[in-house]
Amino acid sequence: MEQETRPLLASEDDHLGGSSSSISPEMIDADYPVDEMELREDSDASAEEAARFEALLLLPWYRRPSVFWLLPLAFVIAVVLGMSGAPQEQPVFTIGFYTSLSDRIGRKMLMYLTLIPAVFSQLFIVYMALSSTKFGRGLLYIEAFLNGSFGAGTLLDTSMNAYIVDSTPRDQRPVVFGYAMVAFSVGLIIGPAFGAFYIKWTGDTSSALVVSASAYAVMAVYCIILPESLPAVKRRSVKEIIDANEGHTILTRLNLVITKTLDPLLLFLPGRIDESAAAAKPPRRNTLFMIVSASAILKFAPYGIATTFIPYTNLVHQWKSVENLFFYTVMGAVTFFVYVAIFPLLQILYNRFVLPDHSKRPEIRSQGEEERTMEEQGSLRIDVSDSNIKDLRFFLFGAILYVIGYAIVVAYERPMVLFLSMSIHTLASVGYPSFISMLTSYVPVHQTGMALGGISVLEAITNALSSLLYGWIFAQTSASMPSAIYVTSTVLSLAAVLVILATLRTFRQGM
Repeated sequence: MEQETRPLLASEDDHLGGSSSSISPEMIDADYPVDEMELREDSDASAEEAARFEALLLLPWYRRPSVFWLLPLAFVIAVVLGMSGAPQEQPVFTIGFYTSLSDRIGRKMLMYLTLIPAVFSQLFIVYMALSSTKFGRGLLYIEAFLNGSFGAGTLLDTSMNAYIVDSTPRDQRPVVFGYAMVAFSVGLIIGPAFGAFYIKWTGDTSSALVVSASAYAVMAVYCIILPESLPAVKRRSVKEIIDANEGHTILTRLNLVITKTLDPLLLFLPGRIDESAAAAKPPRRNTLFMIVSASAILKFAPYGIATTFIPYTNLVHQWKSVENLFFYTVMGAVTFFVYVAIFPLLQILYNRFVLPDHSKRPEIRSQGEEERTMEEQGSLRIDVSDSNIKDLRFFLFGAILYVIGYAIVVAYERPMVLFLSMSIHTLASVGYPSFISMLTSYVPVHQTGMALGGISVLEAITNALSSLLYGWIFAQTSASMPSAIYVTSTVLSLAAVLVILATLRTFRQGM
């Protein structure tokens, strides 16, 4: 692996274990020779990360990456998706390549690869729908191939998650992830209603696609002013990357592309993470594999239920499109309430009553004061460990709620129980941002995009497999026991609970 330059944000006199308040905004500018600084040999990666975030706070607002830059982007994209009602494709074999490349070029690249192709894709569909179009439908397959080659819109989630990880201290990430989810959920609520109104007003079904293309174009321009979150010392230009691969044969380059495509999915196997540069180290070599496996199991059930939910409600409760639309609207409102009010409150209560006193970070000393003592440096490491245990407990909390939410549908097959189950599952979803927060604490900056890309690839595979399995189960049991899909989900979620409990036990043994 290429030796990475370390994201240093302090001068030789400003040890990361000691004073760091003298860091200036210029020290993280792209032209500042950060990679030439010398670090204390005993400074740990968590102290480096703390110094990097401290330096970010000194930047002017228009140069400081923050989740608040992402909220308008998430909202507009969600409205567009709601208007068009178009599902996102899952191009498994391109996600990993581009997300790995974002660890070199930057996170904004993923946003451009989502937005710019989407503009042309929407306009192309409008053009193909015209009666005067002379091209055959074979051109649609070419468009689908090209769109999939550029990620087909699935890179947006990964780019936003990586952006949040780069710009947010790890103890704040779960709540910040929740803010982005709120913006997206509100957009999905507004999108269908706005799309229906606009189509009715214009009398043209393709008008919504024109608005979608325009919105994508505006967001692509917006990304120009969006501050890049990947530290400047980690970034490489496209020319540098091309020059580094110059002289390789076609077979060598093809092998490199295949490796970059598969590496994200294999990153969670023992020994694949560059732990020397990570902010925290897992208690066991298989810890990452276990928590990622638990997340995949938990995702399997909601994906499968989503595939069969409308056929299930039509069969069991005789719901029509109106009832289903009302259900998803209520889900959006519940999601907003959970992530704006309940989840932050749960975080506050946990920090106040559960988090140990020794996990409080030591006060940052100003320039000229003594360096932190070894005990203080130790408390910083303990803080990371306690924060990860907190995230793991929230992850477990969510998994248990998933079990309860599925089980009550099996026990009481009533329409109102579906709304109760949905509310419980929405609250259970707070475990996912906690999972991402914990996972990224074990991954260094130069592997963040690859790790999140691996999660996206795994979720795409899980989505495809769950759709097949749940569709088959519902087809076989719809006449005798339609709730069999919920029984399956209960069992899967219970299995995830057991995996998380086993992982939590390794954390306790390592303390």
